[in-house]
Order: sequence, then C-alpha cells, then structure tokens
Amino acid sequence: MSETVLKNENSELLTGHVPKLFWKYALLSVAGVMFSCLAVIIDGYFMGNAVGELALGAIAVCITLMYFCMGLCAMFGVGASTLAGIKLGQGKRDEARNVYGSTLLFALILTVVIGILSILFLNPLLRFLGATDAILPYARAYGLVFFSFLPLSVLGQIGYYFCRLAEKPRMAAIIFVASGLAAILVEYIMVFKLHIETAASATDFIIGVAGTVLLIPYLQGTANPFKLRKRDLKIRFDYIWESIKIGFPMFLFNLCPLITTVIINRQLIAYGGNDLHIAAFGIFNAYIVYVMNCLTTGLTAGIQPIASVNYGANENGRIKQLLKTGVGQSFLVLLALQVIILIAARPCVSFFAGDAGELTDITVSAMRIYILMFAFGNVSTLVGGYYIGIENNKLAILNSTTRVLIFAVPMLFVIPKLFGLNGVWMAQPFADALACIIAVICLAHEFKRLSKTEK
Repeated sequence: MSETVLKNENSELLTGHVPKLFWKYALLSVAGVMFSCLAVIIDGYFMGNAVGELALGAIAVCITLMYFCMGLCAMFGVGASTLAGIKLGQGKRDEARNVYGSTLLFALILTVVIGILSILFLNPLLRFLGATDAILPYARAYGLVFFSFLPLSVLGQIGYYFCRLAEKPRMAAIIFVASGLAAILVEYIMVFKLHIETAASATDFIIGVAGTVLLIPYLQGTANPFKLRKRDLKIRFDYIWESIKIGFPMFLFNLCPLITTVIINRQLIAYGGNDLHIAAFGIFNAYIVYVMNCLTTGLTAGIQPIASVNYGANENGRIKQLLKTGVGQSFLVLLALQVIILIAARPCVSFFAGDAGELTDITVSAMRIYILMFAFGNVSTLVGGYYIGIENNKLAILNSTTRVLIFAVPMLFVIPKLFGLNGVWMAQPFADALACIIAVICLAHEFKRLSKTEK
C-alpha cells in the first residue's frame, strides 16, 4: 500500500482544499475536452466550406452516432471509475484494480460486436436516423469509419477516467490535447489533399476520442493503483453490473440527444422544412451545441472523482463544499458562454456555413431559440453528475433525463402543433427551464441531508 499515491491519509482528493481541487480537475478536464472540441470545430469548417450542405446534412444525421459513442464511453468510464473510487476511499485497492481490468475486457468484447452488427446493417440504420436519399452516401462514408474504430474510442475513454482517478489529470489532459491536434492534421490531409471528405469527419472524431487509448499503457507503466496484473483481466459480472448501474445515467444523458436529434430531423420535414433546415440543425447541434455540452461534461468531470472518493470516506462536509463550488460556479461559466454565443450567433454560424446566406439566416434564427435556456437546463447535468459520484442512481437518472427525455421529447410533439416549424426549436428552452427547477429542488434536499450527517 505504501507504493501508491492514493493512501487515505495523503490523497489530495481527501485532504486538498475543495474549491482549488475542483478547479484543478475541472480545468484540466475542460482543457483536454476543449482541444478535442477544437478538432470538431475545424471539422465543421472543413465540411461547411470545402464540401457543402449535403455533408452538413450527413453530420446532422451522424451526430447521433457520436452521442451513442460518448454514451458508451461515459457509462463504462464514469461508472467503473466511480465504483473504483468508492473502493479506494474504503481502502480496497485490489478490488478497485479488479474493477478496471474487468471493465476494459468487457467493453472491448461488447464494442467489437456492436461495430460488426452496425456495419452489416448500416443503410437501414442511417435511414432510421433521418438520412434522405441525397444525404445517405455521405452518412454511409462516416458510419463505416466510425463503427470500425468504436472499440478504441470506448477503451480510450475508460483509460482517461481511470487516469484522472489515479490523480494524474495532467497526463490525461495532455493526451486529450495531443489527440485533438492530431485529428485536425489528419482531417486536413484527407479533405484537401486526398479529397476524402465525409469519412474525414468521422476520422477526426475517432482520433480525437480514441487517442486517449494511449493512457492504458501509460497507467500500466507507472506507479498507480491501476497497474493491472494477469489475474485482473477477467470479467467480473458483479463489477460490470454495478458499474453499468452507476454509469447508466451518463449513458442516458448522451442517449437523450440522440433521441431528440432523430425526432427533430423528422419533425423538421413533417412541418415544412427541407435539407437546408436539417443542415442548419447539423451546424449548431453537431458543432456549437456539442462544444457547449463538452464544456458541461468537463465541468462535471471536476465534480465526480472528488465526490466518489469523499463519499467512500464519509467526508460529507467536503462534499457540501464541492457542491457549492462545482454546481454554483460552473453554472456561471455556462451562462457566460451562452450569452457570448447568443450575441455572436451570426459570426459563429458563418464560420461553419461559409457563403451560404440562406443557410446562415436559418441557422442563426433557430439556434438563438434553441439555446435560450442552455445554462439553466444544464444545472440538471451538473447535479446528475454529482449523484453519479455518490452512487445515488435514482436521482442521477432523474437529473440526467429531465432536460431531454422527460421534458423535451413530449414538447417536440406538442409545441410544433401550436407554432409550426419554429415550435421544433422552441421545445428545448421550455424543457431546460423545467429541468432546472427539478435540479434545484434535488440540490436543496441534498444540502439538508449532508448537513444532518456532517462530521
């Protein structure tokens, strides 16, 4: 036990100044995620300016695949690392390492099977997601690359979360940054030198996410609690099931945008929209809103490892401090970003839409409605992430699904009947407001519970 940095008596997660600790983990996570997002932003510029509207339409369809991938990454990465963090807080080092090894092996087998089946049935899958005849060839090129490298993406993200839990957030951020830069370079070569367009977009995403697979050999070669031994590489279904239960809210959180994207693509056509409206949705959903969501994910990642380890050690006073800083200050950051994007909506959209005047007008108008309550709605994401960290699955699932599944999905069928095509965009801000109310109520009850049991 003396060889590890995660002894209970000297772990920074248990002894460090909580606000400083949160921002250390959050900023390093955000830095890594934002560099990965930079690859996505450059991808949007390439697709919009070098390829055109049909490619953007394909991205609007294939963003659902990205959300599915990130859902699997989060379910296994957050779920298993939270379970391992609780065991570390309890001093159970061997069990924590077993969780890591078991999760890697199970996730590898599962994602290989998913990838093979998806490639075999790719065309009907893409049509179900909303691809029109014109968009399908572009979407298919994306899907083939995406599913071929799905296993590396998921394994890499598991390594990322465990690297942070091993108190090595700097290395996790460095690898994320390097992956993002590599993704930009590779996509530039594919688009402008090799003229392989839509497949380049998928390659960009895959490199940005799967590059973190390098963290697995890094953990194996350094002193940390997750240096695997041969006996750790066997599937323990009790650990897998427990990890999935903990991480399932994060899977739902990422699956919800997938569901709404499919519904929105279909509702746009049903209420008089066309390929331009799908492309407009692709611009702000696949790029601008995606970046905003990634920032939220990065801030949430600053909460989870601190919450799980302190929960395992029953340090409720530190958890209260974490909530005040992690949720309150993160909300202010998200609100500032939202205001900036609302003010600078046209230049933001023009960056992706190029000289397409009508497409730019449609996108700016739609996006300003869609993100009107973004920061408020994502309070539910922050609160849901906290509940994942303390293994409260019911409230984690509630807060992870209110913003989209519980409120936005029904409103996507109700509000367009009242306001027509614009009603498709209006559903999300209504849902965000309601989700925020639920999250604040949960937060108030949690403070009362922590105060009663505080040491």
